[in-house]
Amino acid sequence: MIAIIGGGITGLAAAYRLSQRLGPGRCVILEQATAAGGKIRTSRQQSLLLEDGPDAFLAAKPEAAELCRALGLGDQLVATEPAARRAWVRSGRNLWPLPAGLSGLVPAQLWPMMSSPALSLPGKLRAAFEVLVPRGRATEESVAGFVTRRFGGEVWTRLAEPLLAGISAGDGNQMSLQAMFPRLAAMERAHRSVVLGGLSKRSPVAVTASGFLTLRDGLGGLVAALSQLG
Repeated sequence: MIAIIGGGITGLAAAYRLSQRLGPGRCVILEQATAAGGKIRTSRQQSLLLEDGPDAFLAAKPEAAELCRALGLGDQLVATEPAARRAWVRSGRNLWPLPAGLSGLVPAQLWPMMSSPALSLPGKLRAAFEVLVPRGRATEESVAGFVTRRFGGEVWTRLAEPLLAGISAGDGNQMSLQAMFPRLAAMERAHRSVVLGGLSKRSPVAVTASGFLTLRDGLGGLVAALSQLG
């Protein structure tokens, strides 16, 4: 018998893979909360569907979509509506639209970032110096550390961190860049600058507008489908 500590999406997915390889009944999930799913929570308020944690996953990473299809949720997969493809962040008491041209979590175009009211003038100037920042050391780095090192703390707190919360609902200081956004690390290796990499038409890792996928009835459906298998 194999014990899995934690019934979040990682533990549930691990149990599913083990059941595929070893057969059913070979593992048990140990979870202290009353419900599985970890950070993933879907609720309804009247006619509104609300995601209390992450609300989507990156379409560029196929594993999540493949898992949904394997669980019979393929017809539930939906992409971002082009007409509503806009996100807003709160700074103080104001809501500001996220600048266009974001590559994953970070700006890949200078002008939308420099004209965004979400950043202060010092924050914009620091972010503009990204094109001059040298490559980092070839060591493990957190998502927060990478964004702050290349673009400054304001881009992290006002732009990247809110986006990351919508994807993973986790702490960017504890998340590996290589695990979460390997393309950003590849862009830095190939071009030294993420912005220059995003502008390079010849770049094999330059990222255009990356899409997001979710489930029509909420990501809680993925948790429910995995939990039923146990």
